[in-house]
Amino acid sequence: MKFQTLTQNYYEESVQLLLDLELDTREEIEHHLVDMDAHLICLDGDTVVGIVGWYKDNVNYANEAMGDLFPGEEAFWVGFFGVKCEYQNKGIGTQLLSRMEENIRERGANEWWVSSVPEAKEFYEKKGFPVVCIGEISGNKKFFMRKKLSD
Repeated sequence: MKFQTLTQNYYEESVQLLLDLELDTREEIEHHLVDMDAHLICLDGDTVVGIVGWYKDNVNYANEAMGDLFPGEEAFWVGFFGVKCEYQNKGIGTQLLSRMEENIRERGANEWWVSSVPEAKEFYEKKGFPVVCIGEISGNKKFFMRKKLSD
């Protein structure tokens, strides 16, 4: 397996991976993936098998759901994160998340946030993201979780 920053060569395949995992609409995925430097991919040969990204919530996507607990527009958030089904439970997601964590540390992050769907909550808890609060975005339950990257 090879890990690298997302490039134009792998852009469409990465969009398709996230669509196949039903993580969002094409429009929303493409909106985020346009910032390729904020995304890491995992390749098996020349095939994209995983992706993770980060973003800053400058549109206050989570503000209403979190209220006073919203960390502000400069906080780092886990962006689109997925691994092809047949590659899941092989440590690829863990490696992607760990490598991206180092990436955002280098950018000055001292904490990392995620708005998790219920199905992924346990995964993030195991990776050091305790629940800060529970809310809803667009009628969907979200667990807002934060990992402290420095003491």
